[in-house]
Amino acid sequence: MSGADLGAALRESAYLEGDFVLRSGKRSRYYLDKFRFETRPDILAALGDRIAGAVGEHEPGAARLAAPVLGAVPLAAAASL
Repeated sequence: MSGADLGAALRESAYLEGDFVLRSGKRSRYYLDKFRFETRPDILAALGDRIAGAVGEHEPGAARLAAPVLGAVPLAAAASL
């Protein structure tokens, strides 16, 4: 999936417009719901490929990936595959 295709897929699946109250208490007119793209295998695989590529560029000898609990675990798992 090209970068433009990935961006379009992310926007289509997870970009929401409306009136949202963020965890900080601030309001926003838009929200990116990661749970909506993390359930799409095509998007998750493309993100995993890009994350793995970035890790390989910056730390070629990396043997493990760590991720914040819940939030990024699917992304780290996809990158490790």
